[in-house]
Amino acid sequence: MNHFYLTKFLHRLTVGLVGLVLLALTACGDEREIPVVIAIEVFPAQLDGNPAEPPPPGWQRVAFPGSQRSTAGSFLVAEQTILTGWSITALRVAEEPDGSRAVNARLNAAAIKRLAEFCADAGNLKLPLGLRINGRWADFSPLLRAPGDRLSLYGFTPEEATRLENWLQVR
Repeated sequence: MNHFYLTKFLHRLTVGLVGLVLLALTACGDEREIPVVIAIEVFPAQLDGNPAEPPPPGWQRVAFPGSQRSTAGSFLVAEQTILTGWSITALRVAEEPDGSRAVNARLNAAAIKRLAEFCADAGNLKLPLGLRINGRWADFSPLLRAPGDRLSLYGFTPEEATRLENWLQVR
């Protein structure tokens, strides 16, 4: 009889210890884990022709240090976005020669409509779009042609591209 209780006790003790070990291992996970949330915003922009004057109503001035694809300069950026991260339904990430990442994003119907309305004025195709990622201005590039259901976005860090991929999977 004692043998039965001893075996049962040892089994429960083993299960309990295994549970504690698993709990400890999950608590000691990788602290460098990439957060899931990311803010992607695309704004209409234009080169700032007169940085000495205050920006017109509805616009803000942005000093951009430049990137591989975009020249440095002062830009006027609309306060209202034309696209956000919620406009992206799927994406592909590609590595650029400088180590940054380009994202080819498939857009939802609302974003396609907003871009079509924006591109209806041919002059807007030559104006840059400002890409802001988590508050960091990453790129100022013109469209040059009206996009269909896809748009290429440049200037992501590898971590930002991974975070965007993760965010699309869990949102």
